Amino acid sequence: LNEHYGDKLKCSCSLIALAYDQFVKIQPRFHEICSSPFASDQWRRNLTAGLVPNLTEYEQRDYRRFLSAHLQFLTRLCQLSMDLVNDAVNQLNSSLLVTTQLLSETGNDSFLQGITVADLNGDTYLDIAVANSYQNNVRVFFGDGKQTFIAQMTLYSGRSSYPNAIAVADFNSDGYKDIAVLNYYGRNVGIFLGYGNGSFQAQQMSFTGSFYHPTDFKVGDFNSDGRLDVAVSYNTNGWISVLFGFDNGTLGSTAKLVLGNYSSLTEVGVGDFNGDGYLDISVGTGGSSIAILVGNGNGDFEQQVIVTLEDDGYYISSIAGDFNGDGYQDIVAMDQKYGFLYLLLNTGQCYPNKTLETSTFIHQ
Repeated sequence: LNEHYGDKLKCSCSLIALAYDQFVKIQPRFHEICSSPFASDQWRRNLTAGLVPNLTEYEQRDYRRFLSAHLQFLTRLCQLSMDLVNDAVNQLNSSLLVTTQLLSETGNDSFLQGITVADLNGDTYLDIAVANSYQNNVRVFFGDGKQTFIAQMTLYSGRSSYPNAIAVADFNSDGYKDIAVLNYYGRNVGIFLGYGNGSFQAQQMSFTGSFYHPTDFKVGDFNSDGRLDVAVSYNTNGWISVLFGFDNGTLGSTAKLVLGNYSSLTEVGVGDFNGDGYLDISVGTGGSSIAILVGNGNGDFEQQVIVTLEDDGYYISSIAGDFNGDGYQDIVAMDQKYGFLYLLLNTGQCYPNKTLETSTFIHQ
């Protein structure tokens, strides 16, 4: 942000509260009839001028006597509406917006979709790397161990690449952490090899093996060769691709894992769900289920396990971890449709055609 927008910050006062009317302008729009002559007292008086106020002179066809009451009602209704709305606007404009942040004077067109934390410069302090989709880059914020991140750097992922996921791992076995991003529009995995001092090589791109847009990826050794691989899900088809690593920052030899007729696969999870020592893959189906592919340790995967949840939600996340301390990898599933979280406890029987234990509702 400092490099792109400068370090000039603007705050209109020394407090953390600002009145809304300093940055919000509201102009109510009323029905055209309220600004027409029909809603004015003068027009009504002109209309009824010369009309005898009592009924000593009554002409049934003289519409003025009946129209006057309707016009008076219309005038008062418009006045009431405008008074209520204008009072509400004035009340909002005079109220305070409380914030603890200072905003850049020039604004911000970033769109961050992925974040990861690791020591990227070897100083033992945790740093932050984020995928900035709108600006087609990765921003790295180096920590100083005091909860501040001052030094920054930018890694460019390519024109119109739109990185939407990020991971940190050692992709060339040199002992230094590298950064990988999933480029949505580029349809590739980009890897920035690190030197261990906070600097990185230019991105090396590896095609995902599909012309569909990738939605998420996870890193792991899926064929037991000691080299890191990448599992990728897509937004349109019902399959996952595994890109096997060459231990030099590039990926290739793609394996296609068919899951079925799912319109969109979402976030990928990686863990050993059946306790055989080999990595398995879980993924949200974009429906009311989580799919699991059981790995054989050689790059092949057995028939998937489908874990169907109780509602008709839209499950986009499948995060693996041992949440009850029994040594088995469980899954937390997030429902984007209803805002539910479910914990799927693993009983250690996660083999093809077997399911995990009944899900536990966590939170809404």
